Amino acid sequence: GGFNKDGITGQVTEAISKEIRFQDIAARYGGEEIVIVLPETNKVTSLIIAERIKSMVADLNLEYGGHKIPVTVSGGLATFPIDSTETEELIKCADIAMFQAKKAGKNLVALYSQNKRRYLRLDYRVEITVEKINMDDSEYFPAKEQAINISLSGLLFSSDRLYNLETKLLINLPLKGKNSEITLIGTVVRIEYFGPGQYDVGVAFLGLDESSKKQLVEGISRDLNLDKN
Repeated sequence: GGFNKDGITGQVTEAISKEIRFQDIAARYGGEEIVIVLPETNKVTSLIIAERIKSMVADLNLEYGGHKIPVTVSGGLATFPIDSTETEELIKCADIAMFQAKKAGKNLVALYSQNKRRYLRLDYRVEITVEKINMDDSEYFPAKEQAINISLSGLLFSSDRLYNLETKLLINLPLKGKNSEITLIGTVVRIEYFGPGQYDVGVAFLGLDESSKKQLVEGISRDLNLDKN
């Protein structure tokens, strides 16, 4: 779609168009919104691209009317066909996620999730591998951390380093059986401090689809022998 690049939103859209891949589409949508279509892209890759775009926009030196304008974006991600198979509904899901990102503090990207229920947490002490999605501190990652407990909504792990709230993480969780590992996306929602180099980090899972939930439940059940009578 076309756009007027004279305004700030148009300049941001133009910059995004230069940042995305050749198969992706970026276009103005409504007043100050921009829609980006990422064909054949899973949730993990979509979130990595969204985080890269968010950082790129924050670093732009934009001017309007002779004045420098600092700009940040809030983003919402929705996935076809998991969240919806209808175009308008899919955009609505992304809109809901975007408003969640704005509510959380702006300059953030949120994944749409229909599931708001809370789940029973289980003690689950295994070593996990953690990576930051934006990889700002790549010299420290991937990191090995110790999980404490887990549920279908998130997990708690201990660490000797401080994670910032709202940091988005890729978490590789080892599982017994046929599926030896599952990769989950999460955002840091809680930090507990117990002393120098002693932190508990609470992570909420993002965009956990039914296939991942099933794999997670089956894997945890095997590990904890919950599937045996």
